[in-house]
Amino acid sequence: MTHVCNIFSENANNIEKLYIIEVVDFDGIATSVEVYAYNAEEAQAEAAEIVGNADYTSVIYCEVA
Repeated sequence: MTHVCNIFSENANNIEKLYIIEVVDFDGIATSVEVYAYNAEEAQAEAAEIVGNADYTSVIYCEVA
């Protein structure tokens, strides 16, 4: 699975944030998932687990929770 470019600062890893992650599966179906995580990598991994059969993920939105 591929994680697409992380454009968010990782300086505040101790603050939980709301991420909206787009997950595209191997069938080409895109799904948006909201997850709370401390960094983008954690958020993308959690979103991929939720959707399953993930081909790649991309961070669409991030805000401090």
